[in-house]
Amino acid sequence: MVSYAFPPLYSGAGAQALHLAQTLAQKGVVVSALTSRHDADLPTRDLLMGVPVYRLPVLKTGRLRPLSFSLVAAWHLLWRHRCYDIVHIHGAYWRILPMLLATKLTGRKSVVKMTQLGTDDPQAIRRRPVGQVLYRTLALADSVISTSRGLSDSYRNSALPSEKLVEIPNGVDTTLFHPAGDGVQSELRRRLDLPPNGPIVTFVGQVGYRKGADLLLQAWAVVADQVHDAWLMLIGPVGEDLPLPEGKRPIEYWLSRVSQTLALGHQTNVQDYLRASDIFVLPTRMEGLPNALLEAMATGLPCIASKVGGNVDLITHGDSGLLFEVDDVEQLVQALLRLLSGDRERQELGRRAREVIEANYALDEVASRYVQLYRFLLEDGS
Repeated sequence: MVSYAFPPLYSGAGAQALHLAQTLAQKGVVVSALTSRHDADLPTRDLLMGVPVYRLPVLKTGRLRPLSFSLVAAWHLLWRHRCYDIVHIHGAYWRILPMLLATKLTGRKSVVKMTQLGTDDPQAIRRRPVGQVLYRTLALADSVISTSRGLSDSYRNSALPSEKLVEIPNGVDTTLFHPAGDGVQSELRRRLDLPPNGPIVTFVGQVGYRKGADLLLQAWAVVADQVHDAWLMLIGPVGEDLPLPEGKRPIEYWLSRVSQTLALGHQTNVQDYLRASDIFVLPTRMEGLPNALLEAMATGLPCIASKVGGNVDLITHGDSGLLFEVDDVEQLVQALLRLLSGDRERQELGRRAREVIEANYALDEVASRYVQLYRFLLEDGS
């Protein structure tokens, strides 16, 4: 497994890579992970959830830092090519070219996973400088993974080999993320020091512009004026993970102006906070197939999400959750008020959400599909 960002660094793609690696190991696949050593305090060799992790040296700062990782990772793959059969790269970015060349030179198989519509899908790559050259990098991979319909459509609308596209969604551990039983929510709220009464609406992710946290806080200012016992809980690091668009206010501006809000930062026991919640909301502006939404639906929470990326694969509006148009504050307000006033609808949407996850996104089944792909590449793939 190769991922530029990997736990304990906060990264959805990295977290998905680690959990997949752990589940694959349980199925008899020998897995290790290559990542960048972002923090000098982290060991160069580690063991996370039973998965050996190798952190490679990179430039300390600057835009060339990701490229430096790719070059060092490519050298590592060349040097240790007898130690692996397949390289599974998380993120279809331009910097993966040296690693794909290393697999070609050593005769090893490669799998590249697209992670986010609008960022590393073929159509997004083509729109960038020298994009025509960069997006053909994907043609070097033996298989390209799509986790959502939007990513698949972007790939099919390119000139890349259609036979290399494989559709496998992200998965979620349905034993770790499950609905709260009777009486559990009250006990969790007490233990986590959360408000004991009133509904809690929860957001999980980078609390910044890309995930739509500013939009959510604007909507919550309206909701809080009408529902005085409701709380908005924000789980995740506060700040921007990408440059803020010109003219947009930083997230700290909105946090300081909205009441009935709990900004709790990054938490390792997200499953407990979800079980202590009543509603989940993800107003993201750019997305692949989000871990946070998978986890909330697996927990049996009624979910509200923007119509973007894999959100529309997971949620059928009015059946397994509610969808609203990206950046539409008024639609988000109405969706929040609708669920805050409807206990029966919340229960039904949460029940259906759990059913959707169990049927299509359980991590054990997702890992089995990867095992089948790996075997095909090694036994039958060209």
